[in-house]
Amino acid sequence: MKHKFDIVGDIHGQRDALQQVLQQLGYEDREGTFFAPRGRKLISVGDVINKGPHSLECLELLQRMQKAGQAEVIIGNHEINAIHYQAGLRPKNTATTKQFSKTLEQIEASPERWKQAEKFILSLPNRLELDEGALRIVHAHWPEDSFPVHIDEYLVHSTGLGGALYQELQEMVKGPEEDSTPYIDRHGVERLLDRQRWWESYPADAPFIAFGHYCFPWQHCPEIPSEPTLLGPNKNAVCLDYGAGSYDRLVALRYPELNFVVVQIQEEQGA
Repeated sequence: MKHKFDIVGDIHGQRDALQQVLQQLGYEDREGTFFAPRGRKLISVGDVINKGPHSLECLELLQRMQKAGQAEVIIGNHEINAIHYQAGLRPKNTATTKQFSKTLEQIEASPERWKQAEKFILSLPNRLELDEGALRIVHAHWPEDSFPVHIDEYLVHSTGLGGALYQELQEMVKGPEEDSTPYIDRHGVERLLDRQRWWESYPADAPFIAFGHYCFPWQHCPEIPSEPTLLGPNKNAVCLDYGAGSYDRLVALRYPELNFVVVQIQEEQGA
């Protein structure tokens, strides 16, 4: 019998949407810690922080759940970016500061909370193999087996810009990219690199893989689905990022049932 998991996509500081998803999945709120229905566990694909208004609250909620044995969390590129930004290993320009601004406001208002959040982030794996190897969880792209599973405090500098593991880490948390004719993404940013649709050639006999990061749909690419669906030649891949950071939708997948839970996000006043 397969193990049962509830896999949630990129949360991006959307605390209210996260709580709604948990409620729809049948999790019970016991004084701020959500407990799973019997036999289930929540899995986060990373990018818990940035863009939305409640990054630290989302991290703290998942940390409480993980401590209670109700959740597992992997690291996404936005968590890595935050660690590198704070360590001076990421350029502090207009673009990087803008995407980090709401989280930075919370950090500056409560440095002690960030210390605890940072410690939690550095304890997280960058991928999971579950259900006796039948299920893979990664933020963007499955790496070579030799890549370290944890980016702890000892590997922070080697994964930063110019570090020995920088390129490998970037491909895992951002996915493979290729040169492209310029296009404008959904955030109004001009892009010169296009994300490769690696799932279109994901091997039919490979484990089922759930990932986030790719922020479906893409305006410049009509082949990208606008609604949550299974991907790949054998329908053994799924993207769970449908733009929570852009105030679109937060998506979760029940596994092994393979049905979706979707919450439409309402932008908060002043957010």
